[in-house]
Amino acid sequence: MLTVLRGSKLAQFADKIDAMSEEDYCNLVCDSLEILPPATTIQRLAGSGLKSELISPLWIEHKFHTTNLIDKIMLQRNSYQGLKYQAR
Repeated sequence: MLTVLRGSKLAQFADKIDAMSEEDYCNLVCDSLEILPPATTIQRLAGSGLKSELISPLWIEHKFHTTNLIDKIMLQRNSYQGLKYQAR
């Protein structure tokens, strides 16, 4: 996920960047989990930057809300990691 932090080269373009919404991000994560092999270990579903350096997206300050939303979406879909996985 693209994160814009103060002091970064990307920060000068922050007003031109349309950050992904939390809902769109969580849906993309869920889509990805569905096609990953069931045995794949996921190390991180959400990250965060230092609050004092964060420009965008501001919703990443609430990592537990994001991971809970991912869980909620997976439950609503009646889904799980590997649901749509196809071995080659």
